[in-house]
Amino acid sequence: PAVVRAYYHIHSQKMSMTKIPKPAKTASNTRQKLIDAAFAIAIEAGPNAITLDAVAERAGTSKGGLLYHFRTKDALFEQLVEFAICKFQDRVDGAHLSADGARSSASAYVVASTDQFAPEDALWRTGLLALIFYQPRLTNIWRRRMEQWTSIDRREGMDPIATMAARLAADGMWFRSLLNASPVSESILPDVRAQLLELASRRADQ
Repeated sequence: PAVVRAYYHIHSQKMSMTKIPKPAKTASNTRQKLIDAAFAIAIEAGPNAITLDAVAERAGTSKGGLLYHFRTKDALFEQLVEFAICKFQDRVDGAHLSADGARSSASAYVVASTDQFAPEDALWRTGLLALIFYQPRLTNIWRRRMEQWTSIDRREGMDPIATMAARLAADGMWFRSLLNASPVSESILPDVRAQLLELASRRADQ
């Protein structure tokens, strides 16, 4: 599809300046090496190039070793999305802990989405986007998690409109940063985030 071709055109320009890390051969976790290998292939050659044989070879393991963890290509794709969700959830949890649990869930989401990402995060972030363009059905996995996140706002007694606005804006900043499409300037980022945190902290009874 045209949108996928456009994505790869944009992405190839961005990644020409960023070297994609290859899976570490010294890693003891075979499953992690396979996940890293699949994401790297998705970024470098497109998700269509992901085959069980290619992933096993890239990870430096046997196809039998791969099949122990992922029985089919579809199962692998689904686990890649789940892995990306878990990585992002780790960031949300970290934002909670850094504030000693004082932040609302929506506020932690804003911080997780707008804080600077480590270089190694490029692998799963960009790989996730490539996979979703390639197989839109995979968005259902992400959608279910989004519904879980937003349901927490209601249980916490937060203003549903304000928290949704904050989450949507944070999502936009996350994707703009990922695509390098006019990301928010560092000079105004703190003020932008402060306004989003104000929305994300608004309670329903205010």
